Amino acid sequence: MAAETRAKRVAIHAAVFAGLGLLAFLTYRSLLDLAFVGYDTYPILLASRVLSWSDFVGTFTEELMDGYYIEGTLYRPGLNLSFALDYAFWGLNPRGYHVTDLLILVANATLLFALARTLLGADRWIAAGVAAVLFVVHPIQLEVFPVPPRRTDALCLAFFLAVLVVQRRPGRGILTGILVFLAMSAKETGAVVVSLVFAFHLLLPPEGGASLGHAVRRTVPAIAGAIAHVALRFAAIGGIGGHTESSAGLLLNVPELLLEYAGLAVAPQPVLGGLRWLPVTSLVVLALLAVVLCLRFGTVEHDERRSTRGAVAFLGVTFLALGAISSLSGPVNLWRGLFFLVPYLLLLGLFAERGLRAVRARRFALALPLLAVPLLLGASHVRYSTLFYAYPQWDLAAMGASDFLGRFHASVAAAQPGDNVVVDRLPRSLAPPPADKPAIRSTWILNLYSVEAYAGLHFPDRTVEVKGYEGEVLTASQGDDVVHVYIYHGVLDRDLIHR
Repeated sequence: MAAETRAKRVAIHAAVFAGLGLLAFLTYRSLLDLAFVGYDTYPILLASRVLSWSDFVGTFTEELMDGYYIEGTLYRPGLNLSFALDYAFWGLNPRGYHVTDLLILVANATLLFALARTLLGADRWIAAGVAAVLFVVHPIQLEVFPVPPRRTDALCLAFFLAVLVVQRRPGRGILTGILVFLAMSAKETGAVVVSLVFAFHLLLPPEGGASLGHAVRRTVPAIAGAIAHVALRFAAIGGIGGHTESSAGLLLNVPELLLEYAGLAVAPQPVLGGLRWLPVTSLVVLALLAVVLCLRFGTVEHDERRSTRGAVAFLGVTFLALGAISSLSGPVNLWRGLFFLVPYLLLLGLFAERGLRAVRARRFALALPLLAVPLLLGASHVRYSTLFYAYPQWDLAAMGASDFLGRFHASVAAAQPGDNVVVDRLPRSLAPPPADKPAIRSTWILNLYSVEAYAGLHFPDRTVEVKGYEGEVLTASQGDDVVHVYIYHGVLDRDLIHR
């Protein structure tokens, strides 16, 4: 019987993965042919390639981007390994990397579907389906999916969700430790799942109830996985590392960050013109009302209301824990909002489930606020997905990157050792879009270290040094075997260039 149950569960999730995969392809197919963009894309490509045994060992023993990253010391072997596999299959073809990111997106949506059934009950198909579908089309994916290095958040989220999903499975101990290790190997944020394993077993106990000791015992494998990762991290980079601006003092910013990330989840794009916070505030008030109705009344028995309270409490703890660990990374980044979709969308799914049950029970006064929240917010997310709204920003960014790198490539290919070369109009990012219009707001394209890494990939037998150009007259270097490339952020007067 257990084997049949596992087989049925696998079949269900395979069917869900296929359906969500079709939805994801229809939503993001226009982005699959984008050229590489993002400051860190070429540095990670260069540093993560596996061309020898020492390169493979370096995947697990070197810092992220092998020193190219200038804002801290990070250790993410899981991300490195994913890029190494992409390079082995696709080389420098961007489409392959985008396909991988699309598969990770679909895997996350499927895991969210599974988590909804784990938290709310295996028969809660509507809640699980609403959460998974809205995760696929949510506009915040447009800040993550087109830039391969931002898969670090999506990859970490996959293992994060898997940790929580397996907590009801037999033999979860060793598997929990492994998944926590992998989550932290993709991104440091994965460490937060250790506290959530504890909260899961404390707030969502088995039939016979649970004690504090029970929750602690169930968390031990997660702690072991985290310790193993930290030990490997210390051995590889000689310390805990992190962003240069990271500090415990940033925890004081948690309330402010929680408001901003909640805003990103609820209204990732401006709605009603520039009145972004008016609908957000109104819907938050309505959502709180729906929570109260869902927990205190409803059409379910006392035991089910009790389990629902545990699930809602767990989602609240998840939101707070994510806010705390995100604060350690510094200011709000749009792609970090991906994690906050988990508690938000599961709550929307719960409202939809309970609202429809209230309709079937003819309790329309209860159904109205429960259904209003997921309908209004879900409609907004679908409306501003690429299914119905065209975002030109990534196409413009990709064209700008291709144009610049084409000119850079031609200039370096024609240069001789010791030459000074100037390439103008480096596209760092697009101009900030209007605050009251839907747009992509994180179109970072290229930076100086991006260009130097590009040269390392395409000119492995030459030494190319990339510097910023401030307008001084350049003179030739004698007896030098380095090609010096000076990058200018505008149009140059080429009469000033001497080679």
